[in-house]
Amino acid sequence: MKKSRAQTDLSLSERNAESLGDRHARLCSRLERGRDHVTRKVQQLAKFTRNQDLVVAHAFVTKSADKFKGTVLGPIGAHVSVGDALAAKYLGNAVGLHMWLRFIVTCEEDEKLLLAELDNRLAGDWRPDISIVPDDEGDAEIPHPLGEARALASQGVLGTLDELLSAPPRVVALLCDIAALNRIYGFRRDKDLDHARQLADAHPALKQATLYTPAECLRWVRSRYSDDESATVRGLVEHHGKWLLGTGGGRDDEALADDRREERALAEELRQARADVAAAVEKARAANREFADLTRDIEELEERQKDQANAQLDRQTQLRERREKLKFHNLRGDPMSKRGELEQRVAAERAKAVRAAQRLGELAPEAARLQAEADTASMRLAVMDRHMKAEIEDNQEAFKAYKKKLTHFEKARLINEDDRKAAEAAWRELSKNAPKSYSLEMTDEEIEADEDVRAWMRALRRLPGGQNGEDRGAVEDALEETREAIASVRVNNPAAEKVFNECQKNIQSRTETLGELKEKSHTNAREIQQTHENWFPKLREVTERINATFSSDFATIGVAGEVALVESDPPGEYDKYTLEIRVKFRDAEPLHVLHEKRQSGGERSVSTIAFLVALQGVTRTPFRVVDEINQGMDPVNERKIYRLLVRSASEEGTPQCFLLTPKLLSNLPYTPVVNILNIQNGSQIHGLCRPGMPVDWSGFYSRGSGVPVASAARQVQAAGD
Repeated sequence: MKKSRAQTDLSLSERNAESLGDRHARLCSRLERGRDHVTRKVQQLAKFTRNQDLVVAHAFVTKSADKFKGTVLGPIGAHVSVGDALAAKYLGNAVGLHMWLRFIVTCEEDEKLLLAELDNRLAGDWRPDISIVPDDEGDAEIPHPLGEARALASQGVLGTLDELLSAPPRVVALLCDIAALNRIYGFRRDKDLDHARQLADAHPALKQATLYTPAECLRWVRSRYSDDESATVRGLVEHHGKWLLGTGGGRDDEALADDRREERALAEELRQARADVAAAVEKARAANREFADLTRDIEELEERQKDQANAQLDRQTQLRERREKLKFHNLRGDPMSKRGELEQRVAAERAKAVRAAQRLGELAPEAARLQAEADTASMRLAVMDRHMKAEIEDNQEAFKAYKKKLTHFEKARLINEDDRKAAEAAWRELSKNAPKSYSLEMTDEEIEADEDVRAWMRALRRLPGGQNGEDRGAVEDALEETREAIASVRVNNPAAEKVFNECQKNIQSRTETLGELKEKSHTNAREIQQTHENWFPKLREVTERINATFSSDFATIGVAGEVALVESDPPGEYDKYTLEIRVKFRDAEPLHVLHEKRQSGGERSVSTIAFLVALQGVTRTPFRVVDEINQGMDPVNERKIYRLLVRSASEEGTPQCFLLTPKLLSNLPYTPVVNILNIQNGSQIHGLCRPGMPVDWSGFYSRGSGVPVASAARQVQAAGD
């Protein structure tokens, strides 16, 4: 039953939505005809101002509506309708002609796009003035601080000028801001200047307004130096504002305004109908789900009836499991009770990281000193080793040469010894066979005469060591000289061996010291690496968080930027680590490091405040103070940075932020958590305010901002506020 009722509601909602859709389509067709009427009014305004570029600008806005983020209106004069010629005359004299040529956008991006497109399309020098009026500001009710005009209708007052026209809410809001139409009262045709004076005397609040009669304009001016008031009167120009009547005397404009109001109401009804359809669909789905659930419940009941015992056992098992889980949760305790312990652990880890970083900084110089000493000792050992090796090589070469010579003479000596023995044996043999006629006293002539003696002498000469052999004494002399030369190798440098042994001991001692230094250096390096592994990832994480916030904030204001951690080269030189802010304010250029010689003062201020806002997520401070950050900025950057400050300061959990400035731009966005403190001082304030008179501060701020005013909006005393 519930399911069929939901389906019936769904059918009714769908038929209602279809009917509203048909009405909306017919109304859109009427609005299209209304837009044609707006186009005709643009042409009439262009003819009146002799400015054909106005038609080109309006045509571009109409055809390119999908390019803009919000609705673009303009020129605003084409969107204004009046009921009669008197209202057109009043509006034509109250609003300057150049104001009717303004265009309205909802955001800065649309403003930049419209200016850029019109620069490429307009042939003349004229460029429209563009005002930014958000949609929510146009929805606010127009205030009438000097009193409602309907209360004076019986006295001949038609109404304030914003009540005499029909236009989109944003157009009305802008005209009230720039021309104060909500402070100008218009009278009927049968009322003159004297009647307006009498009415102002009866209602003193009207002396702060401007009064329009069919022929004159009346307003009061208070002297700055006294309380005297004087009235000024000027005539109204008759033909001003005639173009506001349009080709149909205002009737087409009124019909278009009615169509717009009906379109908004119908769109709201259509939205509500679609919401009803969605609710009915959801209701039908819920009914289907409920029906399916009931079906499953019936099946489950039948299953339970078939096996009641097993179901009872399952329930007991589930109960036992739940008791175990409950016991386990009771043992674990409340997670929120451990929050303090976890915060203490986090604080301890952060303190440990800080101590590790400090220890890293303390060990780095000691490690560098030890490494330098080790390098110096290694170089000295290398030099001494080279000198000792060169000296040993020189001595070894000389020793080898003398050793070789000694070996040669030793062999010669052995050969001479063998020859000597052979000669002695042969001599003994020859001595036994000496001729009997031989004697030592024989002369040479006697030897020549004796054949036997001469033959015996020839055999004697052929013995080894004789006249053809090497003299044994000469060999002995050469052998002795070689031995002396070998000895002289050591005699020339008697301390070489001692120096060599000392150098060997020094090398061994320095090698052991070098090993100890290397081991200590390796220990320090491991400690530095461990500290680096604990500290550097946290530093990188903090930097990435800052960069993410900085890049996102820069993207919201239409530029690019990043924050990067630059490590040292070579790694490990922590005093050379830097944090770079890289920004790009123009599309054609790459990211550059923020520098006073590249970026302007306003760009540096934007980058600095964005970086400080990014630091807000990683630092804890009770409050922040920003003093005159907008000084030196152009209006575009000032508006962007103000929005960034308001957004960041309005987030939940952020510290209190104070922005001190002598002046702010108009139409800035505020949030309900923003408080404005106005400091008013000076003799002029005393002269302008009466003691005990309440002050209306609504004109000091943008309408509809919803900002609470602290300390300034109170009763003004004699000394001023």
